[in-house]
Amino acid sequence: MKIYGYENGDDSGKLLDLSEVSICFESSEEAERFADFAVRCANNMKAMGNGYDHEHLIDFDEKQFPSSKPDIVIARLSEANR
Repeated sequence: MKIYGYENGDDSGKLLDLSEVSICFESSEEAERFADFAVRCANNMKAMGNGYDHEHLIDFDEKQFPSSKPDIVIARLSEANR
């Protein structure tokens, strides 16, 4: 597993290789919806094999995670990034 991210407010598009990330939820319901998203991604990754690329949290639940909040992307780690 690797963790990547963009600095808030930085429009350069430079992807940062992070050593740690904190995900802070407003409620237990929000944490549960994130967990549902992660499980769905895992199931899709298993079903699609190497055809799986990535999924965005805001596409999974736009009401709970609107585009005004940070997006979380779950992606298959490519061989080039290992």
